Amino acid sequence: PASRCIDPVSAATLTVKFATPVAAAASSVELSSNGLSACFLGTAQAAAKSDVAVALGNDSFYYFEATRSQLAGVALGISASAETVPPTGGFVPRADTLVVSGEELLTTDAAGALVSNPAGSGSVFGFAVDLRSGYPVVSVIAPASVKPSACTGLAGSAPCVVLRWQSAAPAAALSIYAWGSGDGTNGPRVSINTGS
Repeated sequence: PASRCIDPVSAATLTVKFATPVAAAASSVELSSNGLSACFLGTAQAAAKSDVAVALGNDSFYYFEATRSQLAGVALGISASAETVPPTGGFVPRADTLVVSGEELLTTDAAGALVSNPAGSGSVFGFAVDLRSGYPVVSVIAPASVKPSACTGLAGSAPCVVLRWQSAAPAAALSIYAWGSGDGTNGPRVSINTGS
């Protein structure tokens, strides 16, 4: 059958893609033919992660963009320890995880308490990931119009750092993650662009 998860963007030859889902996630997540989109079609929440992780190192500064097709039912971001099959009760951020979910940027602090910051209602977010030290620093970038309160002096589609976050837990490597669920036939999509 034809794929229900169609990505209009051509795959670059050296780009990072979503890894093929395994186990329970495989029945809920469908990847586009080029691996740059994950579609969450099943009713159970599941996840997809990148096939390459950013490793701790002197040159480990990377940028990627992620686009979500809708606000509800999907989350996207980075993590060192998240699983592709969330625990019962759904995805809960960890101290080494930062995700955009709905209109919020979610993580936890060192004590495990949930931390929420406004993200705005945008569909495209950039992630500048700095893993040159053991505690990653991530800058989340969005158009100024998505979160005007964080983007003083900027307007419209001008890029703006809406949050700068340092992980509350050490990490040796970070992966791109997307989580979501659908109605069994249709559901939200997350597409990634890491360049080469």
